[in-house]
Amino acid sequence: RVREAVVSTQSTGVEKDVLRTDRASEFYKGEENPNVREMYEMLMTYCQYNFDLGYVQGMSDLISPLHTLFKDKQLTFWSFVGYMEKMELHFTMDQKRIQEKLSELSSLVYYCDSELYNHLEREDSSNFFFCFRWLLINFKREFKPVEVLELWEVLWTCPYNTDYSLFIATAMLLQQRDVIISRKMNFSDILRYINDLPSKMELQSILGQAEALFHQIRSQEDLPFNIRANILHLSDTPYSSLGAK
Repeated sequence: RVREAVVSTQSTGVEKDVLRTDRASEFYKGEENPNVREMYEMLMTYCQYNFDLGYVQGMSDLISPLHTLFKDKQLTFWSFVGYMEKMELHFTMDQKRIQEKLSELSSLVYYCDSELYNHLEREDSSNFFFCFRWLLINFKREFKPVEVLELWEVLWTCPYNTDYSLFIATAMLLQQRDVIISRKMNFSDILRYINDLPSKMELQSILGQAEALFHQIRSQEDLPFNIRANILHLSDTPYSSLGAK
């Protein structure tokens, strides 16, 4: 009975989120759209499959692009299961991994652009909570649907022993740093500005800058310990011996 009560509660949350996920897209728009029902059924199946985690808000954003791509319920579900194996720690109740990533992002921005970081600190924004959505669902709402899949492919196939999403987020922030600083934005201003950015950012430019940042930072010999050990996971092996050009 306890399990049934939990599933019933989960059902309400899943239905609420499914009904507002990507409804403007051709694949999901319209009343009585069977694809919307399929998304609901897959997420409810996942609740049973991973009962300890269940459904958490944001998961519908992760399954939607896969569903749109594959247009097959079984293939989408198992692809989503695989994706969630990578993303599960984002959705735990204590949000420990997301908090760690925000802290790591803070370290990267401080290292790359102390002026931007100091501005954020003055405005009580150095917790980087305005980037929470970016990291929680891997930038799904920040780009056009076809670009989201391209970005995810970059993250899935990244050959480096690091969480590459941190470099994507850093590149995105650095591209907006002049606006944030010149307008003297506080936390509320930044959050509003960030939320208005979706589909306005150039993915290829961000990918290029993120890669340049990664190689530039990784090549430095005097990196702070938290970046070297916790973000890049580097040993004491010199970068020049790791295939750097």
